[in-house]
Amino acid sequence: MIDLTPTRSSWSSGVATPGWHAAWFAFVAMLALPLPCRAQHPGDIAAWPETTDTPCASVDAPRRADCEAREAERDAERSRTSRDYHAWLADRLAEDGSARDLAIAAHLRAMSISGTLYETGDSLPSLDKDTRLAAWVQRATREGPDDPLVHMLLNRRFSTSDTMRLAALHAQWARIEPGNVVPLMFAAETERPRASALPIRSPTASRFDLHYNALLLAVIDAFERHPPGANRAAVLFGGDVPTLYSYASSMAMAMLQLPRFIDTIDACRGDALVSAPERRTDCQQLGHLLADDSDTLIAHMMGLALLVRASDTPCERAAAEERRRQAGWLMHEWRVLSDDQAIQADETASRQALSSTQDEMSYMRVILQHHGIATEPAPDWKHVPLP
Repeated sequence: MIDLTPTRSSWSSGVATPGWHAAWFAFVAMLALPLPCRAQHPGDIAAWPETTDTPCASVDAPRRADCEAREAERDAERSRTSRDYHAWLADRLAEDGSARDLAIAAHLRAMSISGTLYETGDSLPSLDKDTRLAAWVQRATREGPDDPLVHMLLNRRFSTSDTMRLAALHAQWARIEPGNVVPLMFAAETERPRASALPIRSPTASRFDLHYNALLLAVIDAFERHPPGANRAAVLFGGDVPTLYSYASSMAMAMLQLPRFIDTIDACRGDALVSAPERRTDCQQLGHLLADDSDTLIAHMMGLALLVRASDTPCERAAAEERRRQAGWLMHEWRVLSDDQAIQADETASRQALSSTQDEMSYMRVILQHHGIATEPAPDWKHVPLP
């Protein structure tokens, strides 16, 4: 269960670097994809995903309990205010009435009801019991049949018995984007449990596209059309908490739906890789697609991991590892950039980069270049190769 109330430790900057990039890195590490680090600092691998801010850590022991109690109260108030704001904003977006607004509203209502987005089981907001949520999902589906971003947003199990709706959504999404492997991966997960453990085969798929930039722009626009009032803003953005722009970016990333990459990774390493004659070729083909044409950094990294695991020759493996080193450098410098409070305030550069690029890695490179940071590693910069 992931609490979606942004805290000071998980919020980002005007450079659109909320805690979701740390979550990306943690997810990569979970899949046994070691994070890059400088050779002299091997401890960075374990420490990198950690962004936990502990404002009471420097308080002396006798007063620490009181400090922690006050922080807990502030976090609780922030959580209540966030859920109230999400419910109010969802209603406003539903009144606006576009398919994208309705799909975003459905997510926000689900968050306001449950407090989390990725719960499982009976605790999910049910389309059968919440008539307003059901109506929004139906209207968004009906009014946005040709909008892949709407399909991506609605690719969420709003109830445990949502399989038929999702199957229809995946089929329509695949029809309007025959070159996109994403709806095929989601369809495999929905139709056959753990089917995603087998690399997807498709003669038409040529890219992995979650519509990352479009999602960020749409959600930021929705929040900025209906900002919180002064009282709510004072709670949500008080102290060292960033702006509405950053808050909206965090919510956009919470709405981003990811295929179950871990099953595919497991199918392309160890004994599974040699379990069928065509498995290595399938893993290589999907690896090239993800590594060469993905709109998210995590999918790019998953593709490179597949290429490393399924490589036929030492030369192929070395080439994939070099690309991992380059992506690792990008992540490393992005993390350094995120720690600079002055740079974090530059929302203008972030907005321009989001509008002028088509994928996450291009966006990151534009921001790094804007601040004079190299986007390619020096020849002696080290990373940790896959075992």
